[in-house]
Amino acid sequence: MKKGVVPLAFIHFLMACQPDENCLVAKESNAQAIEAKQVPSETITGFAWVQTLRLGRGDTLLQEVHFEPEARHYWHAHSEPEVLIGTTGTGYYQEKDKPIQLVQVGDTVRIKPKVMHWHGATSASRFSHTRIYLKTDTVIWTIPVTESQYDGYR
Repeated sequence: MKKGVVPLAFIHFLMACQPDENCLVAKESNAQAIEAKQVPSETITGFAWVQTLRLGRGDTLLQEVHFEPEARHYWHAHSEPEVLIGTTGTGYYQEKDKPIQLVQVGDTVRIKPKVMHWHGATSASRFSHTRIYLKTDTVIWTIPVTESQYDGYR
């Protein structure tokens, strides 16, 4: 993993919501709104929520994704590149046919288009990451990560 260079103060700004709290409306001139919603159950094992910051210019969007322990996305691939930056706790990232990687605060994962992968929290920790992606991105969701795949970290 490579350490990210995104300022921590900016990352903490993105993490303004908890699942049982009201979310803030961004007042900055380059932001339209911050919203939080539960990740759809047909794309995840466990519970997670996503907080979206919609930028007012450009094609880049930011999301903060918060996973409860053991929560993880199903196997999926994106049409566009994606960057994940660990912001709290400890998580996992795995590409198809490769070993699971541990993701910690400040770690950066760069994902190429059409690479089948999954990511989520470890069993012992909540995990959050900032997701940087393009507005044109579409996601192809496939199957859940099995327990044996999830427990495969060495």
